[in-house]
Amino acid sequence: MAQDLLATLMQEHEKVASQLDEIMMRQTSPKTPRKNEQFMMLEQELRAHMEGEEKLFYPKLESQHGDLVREALDEHEEIKTGLKQLSGSWSEEADWKSKLEDLKSTIEHHVEEEEGKIFSAARELLSADELRDLGRQYETEKQRMMGGKAGAGMAETRT
Repeated sequence: MAQDLLATLMQEHEKVASQLDEIMMRQTSPKTPRKNEQFMMLEQELRAHMEGEEKLFYPKLESQHGDLVREALDEHEEIKTGLKQLSGSWSEEADWKSKLEDLKSTIEHHVEEEEGKIFSAARELLSADELRDLGRQYETEKQRMMGGKAGAGMAETRT
């Protein structure tokens, strides 16, 4: 049986928090900037996560909760800007980590708002069947965005 969309999104939020913590705990400081593969994967997954929410989830809430949706979309833009800044500089020096800390804070705020206000609104508006159907659609869309890799993305952490 398919998992409902809200459960999937919550699992992905937890995975992002864990991945951010792992990246931040890295103690190495290379002499020359190099690509941070772990960050690159996180960026790809976050972009797919946000696109899936924007395409499938938020439109279901917009008519009755437009203010919440607009705020979430603004936060997505802020996250995308932070990702772009970080992906343009592949250093693990203090400035890069400072920017990563800012991004982490922005993501944490967004998750808190989303899981609190937006998920509550979704539970009021959408039936369990609708949430499961959205969960299936989201998984399919995310798989497409991640290059068609079976089990690709943050949702693979499900037990």
